[in-house]
Amino acid sequence: MEHVVFSGFPPPPGGEWTPATGTYTVNEDCTGSSVTHSANSPEGLPQHFVVVDNGNQIQSVVDFGVFASIATKVSGAADPGDKPCSNRTLSGDYGFTIAGDFLGPDGPIPLRALSMQHFDGRGNMTGVDHRVQNGVPPTEEWREISGTYSVNPDCTGSGEIIFGPGASLDLHFVVVDKGGEIDQVVDGNAVTAVGIKFR
Repeated sequence: MEHVVFSGFPPPPGGEWTPATGTYTVNEDCTGSSVTHSANSPEGLPQHFVVVDNGNQIQSVVDFGVFASIATKVSGAADPGDKPCSNRTLSGDYGFTIAGDFLGPDGPIPLRALSMQHFDGRGNMTGVDHRVQNGVPPTEEWREISGTYSVNPDCTGSGEIIFGPGASLDLHFVVVDKGGEIDQVVDGNAVTAVGIKFR
């Protein structure tokens, strides 16, 4: 499954998660190549990758454009004998690194941020963030945030982060490493985040 934000616009309603299929080859030196087919790339998306961490992570680059990614082995329903993922899979405190571009009318605006978020295991999140937007630090050093989330049995999910009255962002994510990491993409912008559980 994949969730793609192309040119800053999320997929249409009902198309949040797009089925994808493909083929891959892994060489003896842990390099490899793959082609992924989906409604978003019916001709196929060719990639090259390296397998690291004893097969638990793949670092890849698309053969055209400026796309690169890191994929971590998914836990939960993907591992035999493990229970499916649920809201309880996200429980505890996570530190996030956030990077990307907000797509404004005058062009992209670079964003770099850090966030500390607490997930309660019941679909609620609270935390703080510090963001530098277009090279300008915030007036409020650590801004309070809150939100909600929903984790599917296959370890995909969606959520909303609320920054204040009338200010929120929708996002999609995958839970990896048995709840130890969250990889996110913000709908409607070219912003991604990786959160690592630390307690």
